[in-house]
Order: sequence, then C-alpha cells, then structure tokens
Amino acid sequence: MPRGAKKDIAITKLAHEQGWLIHSKSFVSLDGHLFLHRSDKSYQRVLIFRRYKTCAVCGLPAIEHGEPGFASEWHHKSNCDCIGCAEVRCGQLLRDCHRHRTPGFKRDMQLNSKG
Repeated sequence: MPRGAKKDIAITKLAHEQGWLIHSKSFVSLDGHLFLHRSDKSYQRVLIFRRYKTCAVCGLPAIEHGEPGFASEWHHKSNCDCIGCAEVRCGQLLRDCHRHRTPGFKRDMQLNSKG
C-alpha cells in the first residue's frame, strides 16, 4: 500500500460490487483517490489518453502506442492513479518531457568552493 494512503473499506467494497473496480488489490483511499492494479490500471490508462491528447510540457500531440521511449507516457503528478491527478508527457526518446524538462524542475548541484 502506498505511503499515506489508507483504504476506505466501505467505498472500495461498493466499487467492487458495482463492477467499477475489478482487481482485488485496487482500492479507493479515505481522501477519495484511486490506487489501481493490473486490469483496472490498464483501463484507466485508456481513459487518460482519451482525455489528455497533448503533452503537458511541450503541448505536442500525444502518441499513445509505440515502442518504449518513443510513445507518450502516463505521468502521475501524485502517488494515485486518478484521472485528475494525471497527465500525459512525451517519452524519453521522443522529446524527453517525462524526465527533466518539467516546469519547476531544479537540479541540486554540489559546488566545490575553496577559499
């Protein structure tokens, strides 16, 4: 279980009974976020690519299917798998938006100063 996420037992049970969640390890947290596994996560990926059609960093069209690194990737802004907490970014070998070219990214540098 992800750190800081506690399972809402009643809502999770209802979601499984209604067929909204399929995999037994998928759950809804107390603060309403989704934590998905296997088939639930695969279906959520399809929904995210339908909603977000462009890269959140560079704005170019997202490529859903392709070789690893050349397709766009599902970026989790937080620990959860919610649609509202997700965005799509270009893969590492495409434009490298998923790694270091993110808004607000700052690299910590160790400066050796002798003086």
